[in-house]
Amino acid sequence: MKITIEEARKIALLSRLEFSAEDLEKMRESMNSILTHMEELNQHDTEGVEPTAHAVEQYNV
Repeated sequence: MKITIEEARKIALLSRLEFSAEDLEKMRESMNSILTHMEELNQHDTEGVEPTAHAVEQYNV
């Protein structure tokens, strides 16, 4: 799934943010990069893996 420039404009509008054309393109590229990474993660089987809040278990002293 790729974000188009029109979709990036709509996301910015809904977020109440204003970007220059150059910054909007950078934001679109960043969102596409994130979505590509999420698609890669979705290819892995996570059945039976417990969700975690931290990568390293933490204890309160």
